[in-house]
Amino acid sequence: MDGIRSPSSNTRLHAANSAVTNARAVVVVYFSRLGTPICTDERVTLAEVANAVARVKHCEFAGSYDESRDYSGPVYFVPDDTLMQDEAAS
Repeated sequence: MDGIRSPSSNTRLHAANSAVTNARAVVVVYFSRLGTPICTDERVTLAEVANAVARVKHCEFAGSYDESRDYSGPVYFVPDDTLMQDEAAS
């Protein structure tokens, strides 16, 4: 093909990655089912932290994580609990 090239696999891969990149990223609060119940003020604080993360990352704050929702872009989680290294090792 003189002077005409078909799109390479790299070009197609870049186009696919661009479509994913253009999907809106969201930040959600993740409440674990195994943790102890948390107070309302802690829930409000976690929501404010997640909202601040969303602003810093130029994302949307999408509230609490909903496993039935179809998130089209990247999802950043703000968990209600943290697993410490010594807890993970035991």
